[in-house]
Amino acid sequence: METIALQGILKTDKTVWFEHFGWISTMLFVVSTWVSPSVAGITFLMMVAAMLINIKRFWPIIRTDPMFWVGFLFLGYMFLSAFLANHANPDAEFDHPDAIWRFSSIFFFLPLAFWLKSDMKRIFWVIGLGCLSLVVGLIVCVDWTYWLEALQGQRIPLTRWGHITMGLYASLGLLGVLILGPRLIVYKGSRLTWLPRIVLTLMLATFFFQMILISQSRNIWIGILLIFPPLLFARYAYLLRTKTHQKSRKWLFVPSLLIAAALVLVMVHSYASIADRLSAEHEDFKRLARFETEGYSQYGFGVRILLNIYGFKKWKERPVFGWGPGADLKEFNHNHLHNSYLEVMVRFGIVGTAILVIYACLLIRALFWARSNNRMPRDLWLFLIGVYALTALFCLTDFRLTQMNFRLFWITIGGIGYTFYMFRHCSLNAECGTGSQHSRH
Repeated sequence: METIALQGILKTDKTVWFEHFGWISTMLFVVSTWVSPSVAGITFLMMVAAMLINIKRFWPIIRTDPMFWVGFLFLGYMFLSAFLANHANPDAEFDHPDAIWRFSSIFFFLPLAFWLKSDMKRIFWVIGLGCLSLVVGLIVCVDWTYWLEALQGQRIPLTRWGHITMGLYASLGLLGVLILGPRLIVYKGSRLTWLPRIVLTLMLATFFFQMILISQSRNIWIGILLIFPPLLFARYAYLLRTKTHQKSRKWLFVPSLLIAAALVLVMVHSYASIADRLSAEHEDFKRLARFETEGYSQYGFGVRILLNIYGFKKWKERPVFGWGPGADLKEFNHNHLHNSYLEVMVRFGIVGTAILVIYACLLIRALFWARSNNRMPRDLWLFLIGVYALTALFCLTDFRLTQMNFRLFWITIGGIGYTFYMFRHCSLNAECGTGSQHSRH
């Protein structure tokens, strides 16, 4: 009798079991994103499998989603672009199938957005687990045999990733601590838990900032100077002027001063390496100011100028449909053009670029829709705006859209930013998985 009863429960609640399986797979994916790409790939397939098994709930939501159909349009266009490229250059060695798969992954955030279900509890679980994964990934990334140089903020060898990529991830971690940190360190009734939260926040901010200095990425440094101040002003000005946060202000004052002092001390300690990096390649900047097209160095900023000139010439040869997703754009001993926007234009032409512009507009619209309809809290909204802006600036001087670590990172960020719009037709209730109300931080 007990066996029959158990079988009845499993049959009745089969969808519930798949729901749990999908959410557990999502958490495992986020934990492994920056630690083990192979494990992240397996857990992503588990997410997709749970979603497909739960197709009766998934399909009604996804079939009305514009991002889903833009993804299908872009996939079809990539096959067309590859066919035209092979027809125009039958003897060329293009690896179009692999490139099509890699570029398709910019839409892979949709399964994660589905399993988040615009639920704030799930979203902050993902952010917390993602932060843990990022810290471990950054620690593993650095060759700590050069620990003394690392403490001085000098560029040291990495075991994986690139320096500018590490700088991007570390800057996003720092932005998360500064924007979302008040949720962690606000006083909740016990100094025994409040003080450890302050120490944890201080350690995270200092660690991420040190990793940014080690990256020696001027692009990331400029991005921080341009993007952080307005976002921090919008975040903390809101806390200062809002009556509902009066009790929180005094508990945020001391931690804010400690974090600011720690970051200043780290920057002063690494002043020599910062100054050397900023003064490098001065002659290349002068040539660019004079609009010269020759004489640039074969590294750093100089080679980026040369690659951009080369890429623009390649684009003019096939401006409409491009050279295909698997085009070989090696030049100056570099495998790509160090400019994601130009890379997309060269590979996919004006038509493919227009589709990806629609893709970007949908992402931005989803973010502003969620905030204007009070589905997303203010601090999360500011954080995602900063993430999008820093990533957009990063893409101006580098190309990582087809790299595994960047694709996994974008699945997480894109899923968080898009989940609210995906469930836009659902009311804020438990049926849509959005039973947890958010605070107005």
